[in-house]
Amino acid sequence: MHEEVNYSTTTFSSKGILSHCERALTAGKNGALSVGIRGTNGIVLASIKKVPSTLVEIESIQKVFMVCDTIICTYSGLSGDFRLALEMGRKIASDYYRIYGRYPYIDTFMKEFSKVLQEKTQRERRPIGCICLFAGYTQSNKYIQDAMASIQENELNEDTLVCDVSGGNGIGNTVPLLYQIDPSGSVSSGFSFAIGKMYKESSDFLKKRCSVDVEVHDAVVISALALQEYSEVSVSAKEISISVVTQEGIQEYTQEEVQNILHSI
Repeated sequence: MHEEVNYSTTTFSSKGILSHCERALTAGKNGALSVGIRGTNGIVLASIKKVPSTLVEIESIQKVFMVCDTIICTYSGLSGDFRLALEMGRKIASDYYRIYGRYPYIDTFMKEFSKVLQEKTQRERRPIGCICLFAGYTQSNKYIQDAMASIQENELNEDTLVCDVSGGNGIGNTVPLLYQIDPSGSVSSGFSFAIGKMYKESSDFLKKRCSVDVEVHDAVVISALALQEYSEVSVSAKEISISVVTQEGIQEYTQEEVQNILHSI
């Protein structure tokens, strides 16, 4: 009688896949819907709070988190696994801060975070069962090119550029970026993402509603509309978590502000 062969997390199946990573990805896809939209002046992350019981205080549930003062994240999938991923991310950010005196740009952070996550598929008993969205800022390529041109004209010392890219505040010279990372450590960057249940329909909705020049205020409205439209059941303001990150900092929307957004739709 044929029996399914069990493979470890570090062994490829006969079809060339890591079954445990595929199953972890399925766990992320079965979670509550979360969306992210990159605007010209910021990024919005929004997620549905999944309440396990009517006895649970919904105000105690959080779905959008701060990794550091410049990076926010949300997830879809197993909350316990995400908590571990969040702790790893915060450690990366704090270690970077101790060395350079500032928090990392989002692209620098994602390179290190994806490396740590990918190593978990080799060393741990199983991958994390969640998909994550991260949002933050990085150094503008135009600013770096202008600085390099100044170096060639002997107007700027090369050490000054290196210090500013890794340790300067970069305000006014940064651009927003949105990332998605799956349990295997695979990273994608884009203008909009949807993860969790109904993610395909939500992704199509975001592609139709979003443009490359959308502003963060409009992105907040679009994200709230996507959650309301493609949630499994009707959701209220207290069941939606929304946060934005701009050059001015991170803003978490209150229940009253979310309610006003839903009323305006």
